Amino acid sequence: MRRPGDIVQAYQPDPALWERPVQDAFENRGVAKIVRLLTQLALVTYCSGIHTAYIHGSQNLDVHDYLGKFVRVRYRYIKVIRNDIRCVRAPCSPSEEVKIVIESVKEMAVSEEDQAHYTTTCVDAP
Repeated sequence: MRRPGDIVQAYQPDPALWERPVQDAFENRGVAKIVRLLTQLALVTYCSGIHTAYIHGSQNLDVHDYLGKFVRVRYRYIKVIRNDIRCVRAPCSPSEEVKIVIESVKEMAVSEEDQAHYTTTCVDAP
């Protein structure tokens, strides 16, 4: 969720073990779920562990339709710089948050039992 005063910048990190580059974006390896963590949506990827990235938004789709389902997601990273940080002792510098913007989602046919396999190994789902 963008707040007034936020600065949003494109960000291109090196790919992590649980993702692969696809053109100028990334796609999760293993399987993933879109979940709600308190007030934010997050992509949780199961691939040699459990990895979480907060979702900043999506392009032309409603990610709420995929909540709790196994998915393969294509996304880009952004950096959100927040200037309205409340702090105990001034001066307070802006905070930087790295989030993802989802470009596409494909639902995957994966059982809950198979999730354990993807959590311990990092193989691509069929």
